[in-house]
Amino acid sequence: MTNELKEMFSEFIDLCKDEFQKEMEKEITCGAIRLIKNNKQQLDEIIMTIERSGLFSKLIKETRFALTGYRQREDITITDSKIDLGKSDWEKSVRNYFRRSGFYLDLYSSKSFSINSEYEKYFNAFKREEINLTYFLPIEYVSFAENFMDFDHFQIRRFSKEELDEIFQNSINEVFYENAIITTDELIDYWFICFNKKVPARKPGSSFVIEAEFDFCNVYFATTNLPDELLPIIRIISLCECWTPRISETKMEQSSIETGRLRFNIPFIIKRDDNLIASPEKAPDLSILKTELRQWFDDNINDGGVYKSRQEFNIFTQEKNEKFKMDMNLIKSQIAKINIEQERWRFLKISMDFFVKGFFSNGIEQLLWHITSLEALIGRNEKQLKEKIAKRLACIFAENDEGRNELITKFIDLYDIRCDLVHGNKINNNIVLRKLYDVRNLSRLTILRFLDYLSGIQDRGETNLLKRKDIINLLNKRYIRTK
Repeated sequence: MTNELKEMFSEFIDLCKDEFQKEMEKEITCGAIRLIKNNKQQLDEIIMTIERSGLFSKLIKETRFALTGYRQREDITITDSKIDLGKSDWEKSVRNYFRRSGFYLDLYSSKSFSINSEYEKYFNAFKREEINLTYFLPIEYVSFAENFMDFDHFQIRRFSKEELDEIFQNSINEVFYENAIITTDELIDYWFICFNKKVPARKPGSSFVIEAEFDFCNVYFATTNLPDELLPIIRIISLCECWTPRISETKMEQSSIETGRLRFNIPFIIKRDDNLIASPEKAPDLSILKTELRQWFDDNINDGGVYKSRQEFNIFTQEKNEKFKMDMNLIKSQIAKINIEQERWRFLKISMDFFVKGFFSNGIEQLLWHITSLEALIGRNEKQLKEKIAKRLACIFAENDEGRNELITKFIDLYDIRCDLVHGNKINNNIVLRKLYDVRNLSRLTILRFLDYLSGIQDRGETNLLKRKDIINLLNKRYIRTK
């Protein structure tokens, strides 16, 4: 079957070459890809002629037969290339291949190629079992001191315009997929979290069945609007010290209280894959990026004006950048040692997820989720809960009676605010910013202390019998001994 497909593929390639040559004879061009945008209408007309031909219809049928053994009896209706209605899935896949692979553009630019290598590329594109899917998450509010940081299974990096154009295949999208064009000029000042994974390749003609299930016994908590596979990365980044303001930073504007800008933000996700037989994902709405107007003035020409720039609230020095990388690697290694996916450490994973929820929340809602994060760690269904959590925190962090009493008072004050919030009592909107960041830092440091403790006993091989209740009981006994 593959021999017949190869013969049909070769005939189709000859047809493409002939149609392009006819057009080239009408109008001489320099063959540079940069001219394609100006001659898009010309290119569309050539491709429309090709894809309305009988050979294109036969190539679709032969491709399907070679890969499935099924010979489609009914005719495939060839329609205008800009209309999706009425197309078969196989027709879309074949169309996508010749567009996304760059074949049409290369032919238009008179580039030479080998039919054998093109056929192998074509056949393998349909035979693939897995594809590479890459996530690009732009990071708002932050400027790092380095353009590339590698954390093994993910990276944080900044790209040039040329790199972004190539990654997002803008030269191809400008001709064939206008809704996938990404204006990279607006993204060159951003750093991205980059994460790659392999996913099953969807076969033409197959369909994903979404089964609706109503489970009234389980409640599913969405920490963020990010995919689950990205949440482990976000946990690590959000736990780093760099997002915690210094004690001296007490004069902060009201907008920071309301939006929680002393953090990073992920406005959207860009996904790109190397599946040549599928259409690229639609471009994100860049208008949601947070920007501000800035002034410029040039003394040489005695003129100035304003320009739009991204908002920056965290500008890293080289020293801060090094500390960030150290924190990232330490937290990543500790989480890997503990394996928070196992059932007995599930409480730690839940606590971290509530922390992330609070990290990305705005205003006083942050306090609610960070308190909940602490409850997931060292709280349980018991009387005088807030006092007992306060005492356990005092045992973790305080070294003397004065420090313990101060921490107990601080937590009880925070917990009372939490209770006013959830019970609908009036909240002072001018709540001191310090309280919001106090509770975030307390939650963050407690999680880090647990990571340090559990990874340490994991190194010593002492975790076989240890459970959450044992840790809480140990904290209770330690507090009693201090009195």
